[in-house]
Parts: sequence; structure tokens; C-alpha cells
Amino acid sequence: MTAEAPRGARVMNVLRWVLIAGLIVGAVLAIASVIAPKAAGTGAMDAAGAAPVEYRCPMHPQVVQSHPGTCPICKMDLVKVEPAAAAAGGASVTLADGTPLPQPVNLVAAVSRSLAEGTRAVVRLEVDETRVSMVHARSSGFLESLSVGRTGERVRRGQSVGHLYSPELIAAQTDYLAALRSARALGQPALATAARARLDVFALSAADVDQLEKSGQVQRSVDIVAPANGVVIRRDAVPGQAVDPNTTILTVGDLSRLFAVIEVPEAALAQVVPGETVEIALNAYPDAPRRPAKVVDVYPQIDARTRTASVRALVSNDVPARPLIPGMFGHADLRRTARQAVMVPAEAVVDRGDAKHVFRAGPDGRLTPVPVRTGARDGADVEILDGLAAGDRVATGAVFLIDAASVLGGGGKP
Repeated sequence: MTAEAPRGARVMNVLRWVLIAGLIVGAVLAIASVIAPKAAGTGAMDAAGAAPVEYRCPMHPQVVQSHPGTCPICKMDLVKVEPAAAAAGGASVTLADGTPLPQPVNLVAAVSRSLAEGTRAVVRLEVDETRVSMVHARSSGFLESLSVGRTGERVRRGQSVGHLYSPELIAAQTDYLAALRSARALGQPALATAARARLDVFALSAADVDQLEKSGQVQRSVDIVAPANGVVIRRDAVPGQAVDPNTTILTVGDLSRLFAVIEVPEAALAQVVPGETVEIALNAYPDAPRRPAKVVDVYPQIDARTRTASVRALVSNDVPARPLIPGMFGHADLRRTARQAVMVPAEAVVDRGDAKHVFRAGPDGRLTPVPVRTGARDGADVEILDGLAAGDRVATGAVFLIDAASVLGGGGKP
């Protein structure tokens, strides 16, 4: 006796065949949506004699329909393609292998024109290190007073900026007076020469030595004098502090000229030549004329983080109404001498990472991918160093779609 199949098994078999039939119908419809519309849209004219409106996939140019929809391959919305007659400035061209393009393209001629590269670089002002002086005591002792009370105060060369009480200096003066008395008593002035030289080491002035010889009285303190004209940019000691020759009491900087440190991008270093003059603008004085600065040197190191090199230029601080202050920021526009260059719109260049190319139009209207080497940018245009000559026509606009059509049509890489 034959066993009857369970009722649930019969239901599952029916559902399985229904699912298979649905998949077959869906596949047939998908194939028909690719093949049938493409055959219907291969240049057929409508009743009025105008080219039909087509809808194409941006990623798969072979997918063409006469009505809106989605691409059966990538599911992207199809893009409406206007008739060739309505594309102003367009040219009906094909790829070198005969693959038709999805729409007319614009062709632009490469031109040879003057190009002056320009780079805007950040500028900061710094003290000229060759005009910085430090005030030290010539002997150990105690700083009795300091006449310069704040940074930013101006001092003159030879000006007394404080007084030092030094037991060492008192002892040196005492020894000199004793040597001087012995030299006079014996009639041998040379006996006091060594003692006098010791006073010179302590920077006792000639006037102070003369006063010491006349009065015979030891000076309790000695003046500390500024070694140069400038502005106090740092104060490192206070009255009553014990100091020695290693102690920096004041730092004086001559601000009559400053260093403008220009942070130049690595790719623009060729635009900077020592000895030339650049113009800088400061953020503090946006309405002021630019100030000239002479390039002195280029730091022999690239900053690993910013990929810039520091370029130093000297700028005069000769406008009292708008003084330059170390630490100010601004910018400099670096430009090279103009040269002739072949230029094309930057949008015409396809960059695949390892190489660049453009689509050049031949006399027969066919586009051929041509490898190029690019140079400087100038607004919306880019310099072509190799690969094109002035007058060559290249495709612009939607070049990535043209590139995709080239690959799909067998053109491959140039």
C-alpha cells in the first residue's frame, strides 16, 4: 500500500514552483528592459523629426531607456539626456574605438599664455637675533637696584640700568690702592699695572678709576650699563637678588628692523630666492600699504607636520605710527616671473591616481585618451607640461563619464 505524502509537503512544493516561476519572469523582464529600449533608441526619430529623449545610467552608459527608471545593474536613477540638437556648444563625437558617447561633449582648445605662479604664505614677525644683547654682571654680588622696571622700556648704549654691590670688586679696588701707593713710594708705576688690569676685568670705567685714584675711597657699588640701544624684551632679575657673571639681568633687542619669517609650502620653495624682495601684509594693519622685506635665507629643514620651510626676510620698522611688534602675524604673496605655458581647464584632466590623461579630439571627431603631466594651477585652469600642444582640442565636462565609457567600450587606460 502506497503511503500518502503529508499535506504540508504538497503545499511547500507548490510554493517552491511559484517562487521559481517568479524569478524566471523577473529575469526576463530585466533583460528586456536593457535590450529592447536600447534597440528602440538607436537613433530613431519621432514623428516631428526630432531626436528622441533618452534616459541613461551615469555609471553604465550602455543602459538606455526612452522613459525614466532605474538602472537594472546598479539601481541608480537614470539621467535624462537631451537631444543632440539641443546641446549648445556640444559636439557629436565617438571614442577612438568607435564607442558612441551618451551625449554631446564640449571641446576646448589648449591655449599658450603667460603664467605667473603665486603662493600666499603665513608670516610672523620675530626679533632679529643679530641685534639682541644681554646684560650681565661682571662679578658676583647682589643687585642693589634696577632702574629699568618693565619690559618694553627703551634704553641707550652706556646707560646705567642698575647698581651692583660686589665684595670681589671692593677687594679689587683695595688691592689697586695698595699697589698704587707702593708704586708711588718706590717710583715704579709698573707695580700697579696688574692691579689696574683686574679692575678692567670687572668693567670699572675709566672715570671710576680716576675718581678712585683721586679720592682713595673704595666705591661700595658699581653701575651696570646697557651694551646697546634697544628695547627691554626680557627682565630676569629683581633688586636684592644674588647674581654672578652667568646671570642674565636684562635682554635688550634692537627693533629698528625685524625678521619676517615666511612659512613657505614645500611645493612653492622654488618661488623664493635669497636676495629678492617680497611684500608682506600684516593682520594688525589691514588698510596699510604692504611692506617690502628682503629675503635673507631659507632654513635648511622642512617641518614634518606642516610640510613648510621657514624663510627669513628683513623688514624695516620705520613707521612710528604703525610699529612692527614681534609676534605679529600676516601673509606674503610669493610670485615668480611670468612664463609661457600650455593651459587647459582643470576639469578636462582625468586623474586615476597613478596617471593623468585627457581626451583629445582628432580631425575625424574621435576622442583619444592622451597621457599628460600637469604643472601649476591658475584659477580654473591647469598647466600641461607634457602631452598636449597649443591648439589641441580636449573634452570638458562629464569627462569621468567619458572615461567610464572608454573603459566599458574597450578603450582601457591610455
